[in-house]
Amino acid sequence: MEERLEQGSAKVHPARDVLQSIAQAPTWAVLWLVGVSMGLGLVGAQVGTLWVLVLFSIVWGVTVLAMLGWVARWFVQHEGGGRHRRMAH
Repeated sequence: MEERLEQGSAKVHPARDVLQSIAQAPTWAVLWLVGVSMGLGLVGAQVGTLWVLVLFSIVWGVTVLAMLGWVARWFVQHEGGGRHRRMAH
């Protein structure tokens, strides 16, 4: 039996789900990814083997996405209340 998607139903997008879960990573996970990325970068610079550089590139890319998600979440949560956002009397 063939399943049909209705016009208004959401389609499955695995890449979007992965990006959303990376962007929703908690602060400790982002810091952990930064540490692992720095460590792999230092090891990759000394060893020079291709698989370490590939692993560093993948971890670095995930780290950048997680950091961008964390910064965006921080800006949304800390919006308002500044000195220049008050109403003038």
